[in-house]
Amino acid sequence: MRRKANRGVAWFLVLGLCFGMIGCGQEGAETKDGRGAESKTETEIETGGESGAVADKTAGNAGGKKAEELTIAALISTENMWGSLLGQGFEDAAAERGVKVVSANYKSDQTVLIDYMNTYASQGVDGILYAPSDSSDTLANQLAADGIAIGAYNSFRDTLTGATIQVAYSNYDLGGALADTALELIEDKLGGEVHLGVISSKQGNSISEERDSGLVDKIVEHYPDAKIENQTWTTDATMAVQYATDMLTANKELNLIYATNEGAVIGSVTAIRNLGLEGQVFVVGIDATEQICEMLKADDEILWCVSAQDSYHMAYTLMNCMIDSLTGEREVQYGEQMKLEIPTLKRGDTEAIEEYADMLRSRS
Repeated sequence: MRRKANRGVAWFLVLGLCFGMIGCGQEGAETKDGRGAESKTETEIETGGESGAVADKTAGNAGGKKAEELTIAALISTENMWGSLLGQGFEDAAAERGVKVVSANYKSDQTVLIDYMNTYASQGVDGILYAPSDSSDTLANQLAADGIAIGAYNSFRDTLTGATIQVAYSNYDLGGALADTALELIEDKLGGEVHLGVISSKQGNSISEERDSGLVDKIVEHYPDAKIENQTWTTDATMAVQYATDMLTANKELNLIYATNEGAVIGSVTAIRNLGLEGQVFVVGIDATEQICEMLKADDEILWCVSAQDSYHMAYTLMNCMIDSLTGEREVQYGEQMKLEIPTLKRGDTEAIEEYADMLRSRS
């Protein structure tokens, strides 16, 4: 597992998200995200920087189209609730602005994603929104050079020099945001003895590696003798049940599972319940759905804390920023990265968990 230098992490709880006043066209002070890439936080873009002075909007696209003249392609994977809410965020933002949105589910297949990007480009869409990767960055930059606006979500890519805007959560910080609660859990429930299993998303993937390191770095910093016992990769809840079961059956000392996606969280908790290991093995993870919120409140005390990627908010924000760029309401700074603030939910904070679950239900 790749190691990174220790970084300070800001913890934010964003439960009442005001989507109608995004302020995408306002300039903000630059900061460093968890990966070291330059980005602007959502708050800084809204306020115009750390000083809090409000910046004027600048029309950066002379002769931009009207919103109702635009067609934007949104490429998503909808195998889980996270992906479904992402699509809903794109649809809602576009509908409010009178923009036509065409969507396609590429089912996490990069070859299919590239095919869709080429297809929509040939159809003359004004912009394409997608989750970037090593295999698609070159094509995205080529399409941008041909005049198609590119919006990226879910991760920051310094190689996307042609991107109109990138909107994401820092993957390293998604792991780091769990550190305080995880360290308390290790001290209070595990007696300072860490035997950790990790269920991540995809082997060799930079997003997975950043999420892994975000928490594991902090654990190793405080507990140098911590043992990383097992690691597997899946985003499917059914497979995660099997992988977690295999981990726990093969290693009786395993006492903590770090699950870095929705399916891994649900599968890990389910496996521990099936094996009757409540009170012996605990889970911390990334992603918050209604089901995960219920797991945080359950009496079995298996799931201890999660950092949430609010995919609806990410999509809603990205779509509005893209529309503002295409209509000339915001100045385009190619490669610009907007880092979203991370909501965190932990066991015992029932009011916050219920508020977050209510917010999710309101969007379904």
